[in-house]
Amino acid sequence: MLFYNRLTGETTKQLPEKIILGQWQVIIDSERVFLNTCELKINSREYIFPDLANRCSIRSDDGKTVEIKFSKWQYPSDILFESLQFFDSELQKIISNSASWNDLVKLPPLIPEIEEKINIQSLEITTKKHLGHIEEVCRRPRSYLKMETERLPVSRAQRISPHAAEFLSSHTEDWERRTFCSVVPKRILCMIKEELLDIYENKVTVKLINNLLIYIKQRSLLDER
Repeated sequence: MLFYNRLTGETTKQLPEKIILGQWQVIIDSERVFLNTCELKINSREYIFPDLANRCSIRSDDGKTVEIKFSKWQYPSDILFESLQFFDSELQKIISNSASWNDLVKLPPLIPEIEEKINIQSLEITTKKHLGHIEEVCRRPRSYLKMETERLPVSRAQRISPHAAEFLSSHTEDWERRTFCSVVPKRILCMIKEELLDIYENKVTVKLINNLLIYIKQRSLLDER
């Protein structure tokens, strides 16, 4: 198993640590070679390409294994994939019809819908229109007040539970001292307000914002490319 550098025309036994997508090909003689779990044809030369995780694994029968990780910027975007598929489809039509060189020159390298895809989309217009509402929800999220009971020192008690006397009579550990006709409490059962933000409305807002951030990132990459 050898590696062919398409830029220099040289053939080597080892790949460098960092390679450029499309620069190298693997040359297969008589051994069995697997590229990303795909078995390559014997006596062939194939491009080295990444999987969906931007990684490439090359393994031969003699135990030799090569692991490569491509940088994310090298991985083609969806729009580029679509353009390549469209170009290949149109090219095959031209070849099958024995068209002339002028017909080949007129073939666009990008999909016809590229202008529509890079223009402002309806989702972006709607997001801009309602962005103020999203900002307001983030500044002042909705909450739900939940009442809980908790034993607190008397000095911290604000709202006493209706069941405080009954609870205190059966919990002597909460007594400070006894008097002739009553009990002086040390702790007492109180009502505590707990503000809950983890409610449905806020979860929907967070999910919406996360999806919008993913969408904007994808659109930014599309515009850059």
